[in-house]
Amino acid sequence: MEYIIILTVMLFSITKVIPEDNLKKPIFNAMTPYFWVKNINETIPEDRDGSLMYGGHSCQITNVHYLFRHAARYPSLPWIQKMDNISTILREDPFVVTKYPFIGKWRTPFPKSKQYQQSAVGDKEMLQLGERFGKRFRNNVRKNAGKIIFETTSKNRTKQSKSKFCLGLENVIGKQSHTTSTDDRLLRYYDYCGKYIQEIDQNNDTLTEFYKFLNGVEIKSVVNKVRQKIGTSEIEPEEVVTIQQICAFELGMFEKSNWCQFFDMEDLLIIDYLIDIRNYWEMGYGYNINWQTSCAYTSRLFKMFRNVVNGKQHNETYLEPFVIQFGHTDTIIPLYTAFGLFNDSQKLLADNYLMNKNRTFRTSLIGPFSANLGFGLYKCDTTMAYVIRLFVNEEPVVIPACGQTSCLFSEFETYYHHLANCNVKQICEINTNMTGNSFIMSSDLLLDPAESIPDNQYNTLNHNGQTCQLEGLNVLFRHGARYPTIKWIRWMTALQIKLASDSKVISRYPFIKQWSNPFPETKEGTLSRVGEYEMLRLANRFARRFKSSLQGNLNHINFSYTHKNRTQNSYKYFYEGLNETLQTNTQEPNAKVDDEQLRFYDNCHKYNVEVEGNRNTTTEYEAFLRGKKMTNVIRKVETKLGFYNLSAVEVVVINQICALELGMFNNSDWCKLFDVDDLLVIDYLQNIEDYYEKGYAYPINWKQSCPFTSYMFKRYDHTVSTASLQHNKVPQLDISFGHSETIVPVYTAFGLFHDAEPLRADNFDVNKNRTFHGAVIGPFSANLAVALYKCDANSDHVIKMFVNEDPVIIPACGKTVCSYGDFKNYYSKLADCNFAQICQNDPNKPAFG
Repeated sequence: MEYIIILTVMLFSITKVIPEDNLKKPIFNAMTPYFWVKNINETIPEDRDGSLMYGGHSCQITNVHYLFRHAARYPSLPWIQKMDNISTILREDPFVVTKYPFIGKWRTPFPKSKQYQQSAVGDKEMLQLGERFGKRFRNNVRKNAGKIIFETTSKNRTKQSKSKFCLGLENVIGKQSHTTSTDDRLLRYYDYCGKYIQEIDQNNDTLTEFYKFLNGVEIKSVVNKVRQKIGTSEIEPEEVVTIQQICAFELGMFEKSNWCQFFDMEDLLIIDYLIDIRNYWEMGYGYNINWQTSCAYTSRLFKMFRNVVNGKQHNETYLEPFVIQFGHTDTIIPLYTAFGLFNDSQKLLADNYLMNKNRTFRTSLIGPFSANLGFGLYKCDTTMAYVIRLFVNEEPVVIPACGQTSCLFSEFETYYHHLANCNVKQICEINTNMTGNSFIMSSDLLLDPAESIPDNQYNTLNHNGQTCQLEGLNVLFRHGARYPTIKWIRWMTALQIKLASDSKVISRYPFIKQWSNPFPETKEGTLSRVGEYEMLRLANRFARRFKSSLQGNLNHINFSYTHKNRTQNSYKYFYEGLNETLQTNTQEPNAKVDDEQLRFYDNCHKYNVEVEGNRNTTTEYEAFLRGKKMTNVIRKVETKLGFYNLSAVEVVVINQICALELGMFNNSDWCKLFDVDDLLVIDYLQNIEDYYEKGYAYPINWKQSCPFTSYMFKRYDHTVSTASLQHNKVPQLDISFGHSETIVPVYTAFGLFHDAEPLRADNFDVNKNRTFHGAVIGPFSANLAVALYKCDANSDHVIKMFVNEDPVIIPACGKTVCSYGDFKNYYSKLADCNFAQICQNDPNKPAFG
């Protein structure tokens, strides 16, 4: 009887297999190929969207602003690893392999080296879309062929999409020159919005509905059906979703997949809804901040169109006839939401799947690969009125502003005034206490994405009614964002192994079982892609602020770095950014390794004895680690995990994973284990450590910075003494790249960020608003600049100091600008110091080398 039942189940499964061609539909969420949504064979009439009728008047296109999601791509590394894992699990079951021999032979066709790269299908999508775009706006594109601006993100897949799109466009209009720029702040705005990161990415409640549905009756039904078809009970809901992903990617890239046979159409629709729930709460209507983050994008869009309507003179930033951009799902869906598109009457919840079967917020339809959102501005012939039209996936859509597919621009702008006149800084105002690690927060998170950098902003200053010109500048950067050290990498792996062995932990947080350490030991301590980008962007900002002083020539800058690879690569990308911004072709200057000035702490005997070798240095740190505040954090994390054997150090390791993954990949499941209060406590713990090892706790911490400070004063003394002998001279520029152990002692030497209360284990609440706060003053790419200016009415020289690009009050005079004489007198111990005497080094032993 048992055999008859098994045979019946097998026959039933066979009869339910859907032909693969019937699955090539918009049911695979964001992994849906574009031409499963649109008809690739559709005939596009010439100049179809180049004009429209409005109120009986003919209106001609004047400006087009078009955003594309990147084209079809390979899966991400985490998904490739999940695919490997599930196939390995199933391959080890002889019954499964006998029933489905392909599983025994299957190996992932998605090489890890190609993760996130555009696929051949994506190439074809963009080639076709370039041709279709050229046809839709043929007359105006030909007329303005040399005036097209292309914008991409820093991600390679968007650059590849732009490249193929251009080829398709050139097939219609012929080869043309164009301008291309990379702008993550515009097209990956969500990466730079602290409030979004805090309220969505780090909010445990964000995915409440997602996990309810994942563990609800509909998904359980799918899981049971897949288990029955495959013949195993070992598959969990997350693994069923992984199988669906294999099906989606293989079917999209190779037009067939044996894995698809484990689903019927209703299964795929249920999984599609599951992922839509996630998108709804992470990018869509679930939270207002999701669409508010798009402010940088929408305010620029309205400014561009407003300038056209007002007839302002040509400005290449805002008046080019065509702006074509390439971003991501996370770019386009918040914009749909901002403009009120695809807003259903019912929220996407775990308990209303049937009510939402006909929802318009369906990522498979509105956000497939190569999805696109276009804004067309038209000018009407007789009325001279301007009209706007929105396109989604090449088709006009009804605009909520007027209830039609075309609106008067004035009506459109009034309705969306909150998008036109928004303030990114206010919307995304960053609670700098959000970070879980003082010195691993990216400086890019502290910058205002919408900040406009005026040319020569700091090249001159007004002081007491005089104009003062820059004559000297010393800038110290901490290196850019990096991979963790090998010690931390190994601790992370050990912790994951420990937690993954506990069934209760895995039942609550399945990701822990499948988590694979994304930080290779071979990259320990090296600059990450985020760090490269930080340095490129900082160089651009620096070049604009001091443009005249650079004079299009970089050879007069003294560059230095330490022997560490991460500081040398920080210099490399900073220099590249300067060249790119200034369009110089000068030979690269002779940058040098200077550990004497930038790693002074390595060879200061007194520091080694009084701080590094002193057990009392860590007394307050260890007291706080064992104290009530940290114990409370540990208990909260243990309760969430259902695992009651965590040490304080292991909780800090989880914090490190959260911080580094969030910084490098913009997401980390490990962050779910903390709330903001937990992160504030761990942040203070690490600030205590830094306070005693680098800050105000021991005078030797700041005194040892003598090589750096004395060199700066020596350079400025020479500049001041020769000022009357030189006219129109090139400013002295020193730019160096060091570490947090370099910059924090220098801050301390100048008396910056000195709080009334020392950081101790017993005064966490007193120091909640402290200024010695590593997340703010010492993130990756933190920077300290000391600028020397000469005023025109006399021979006076003045000093201005900047921390992370903003002026700070100088303790020497209590103002942001001090006379050089007062500055040097106040800091005389930094100017006339003797490193060997300070550090009590052996005079017979070389200080460095």
